[in-house]
Amino acid sequence: MNSGSRSVLRSVSVSRSSPVASHSRSPSVSVPRSPSLVASHSRSPSVLSTTEQGGGPSKLSKEDKDSRLEYLGINTNLPYIATNLHTAYKKHVAISTSTQKVLSLSQDQEWQALMDPHPWNVSLKDFIDIFVAKSQYYGTWKQIFEEAERFPAMRDWLALEDDRKSDKAIWGEIKSTYSFEDLRTWIYESRGSKRQLNRIGIRNQNHLRRRRVRRRRSRRQNKMIQSKRPFGFLCFSFVIWTG
Repeated sequence: MNSGSRSVLRSVSVSRSSPVASHSRSPSVSVPRSPSLVASHSRSPSVLSTTEQGGGPSKLSKEDKDSRLEYLGINTNLPYIATNLHTAYKKHVAISTSTQKVLSLSQDQEWQALMDPHPWNVSLKDFIDIFVAKSQYYGTWKQIFEEAERFPAMRDWLALEDDRKSDKAIWGEIKSTYSFEDLRTWIYESRGSKRQLNRIGIRNQNHLRRRRVRRRRSRRQNKMIQSKRPFGFLCFSFVIWTG
């Protein structure tokens, strides 16, 4: 990268009051700012505090990372949050909601204008590597989180929603931290319970369907019997009269 493009990026990521920082078209991701804020929420002891040990294998400088994240409207502290299920989910949301915008940066006139006269496009791999290795994201994170989002209770727990269920209600036990393997097991067991409920629902629907069929058949037979009664009565009366 030449010195011209780096100088432009430095001006982009100087402060939140810059035009780029204020220009946020993708959803921003909130991040816990201090251990006290995290510790105050007793329902989820698995949340960890901010640390500089986080981040993916990206070889970009922090300044270059921040310039990209600022332009995309993502909190620049997010990649450096210690990774657990909650923070990994926040990073997944940031990646998934910004993917299309990253892919379209080469056609983004505003981004190109900032990089002029030396256009500097951002690859999706470079963007994902800011948070986590691309192979790990597609091999583990994306698959598990997209499956977990099928269950509203787990989605709310991962996103730390205010009205989420407690750790005990979700997991059946309270642990200091929950791993991806714990989440994988939970999804497997919940999926089995969901299939069982679906089977019960299907059986109930089949039972109701059979009852409706029997009722329609019974009404049809009654109508046939009633339609034959006048003719039978006339025949019987005619036999008696002629006899």
